[in-house]
Amino acid sequence: MSSSSPCMIGTDVMRRYRFMFIMVLAAACCTALATAAVFPVSEKDNGRTISARVGDTILLKLQENPSTGYTWTLTVTPGLIVTRDQHSPSIIRRIGAPGTHEWQIRVMQSGDQTISAVYSRAWEAEGTGGREFTLSFRVSDIRDPVSIPASRISRQEIFDLLKR
Repeated sequence: MSSSSPCMIGTDVMRRYRFMFIMVLAAACCTALATAAVFPVSEKDNGRTISARVGDTILLKLQENPSTGYTWTLTVTPGLIVTRDQHSPSIIRRIGAPGTHEWQIRVMQSGDQTISAVYSRAWEAEGTGGREFTLSFRVSDIRDPVSIPASRISRQEIFDLLKR
């Protein structure tokens, strides 16, 4: 019987660690949902500078008409990641009707970040009169460990929290 006692103690400790691990993950997820903002932006925001935080999402929608050969070419600075890129046709089912190009962009790093896009035809020379779109961000970094979005918590940080 005394040989089974250490196993029971080990199992009890593992249950506690598992419970604490689940609680830390749940708190991190709730905090991430509570602190992350979504910024819907369009051509009317061209040239603006917006304050954002790491973990925020930008939903960019620009009118596009690929049937005329014109499409948007998007570039982002390294602190931003494009997580969705799609063209939605017009709800007016007519040939040549413009649609909307939509991007979902996640803010991953603090500092100055920029989204740039050029509306042009791929076969035409660069700088031949296409429209341009630029949006700048001043991104603050979230350093408070309670406010770190769940996607930014490493396995080691979780183990360090469990050891406390």
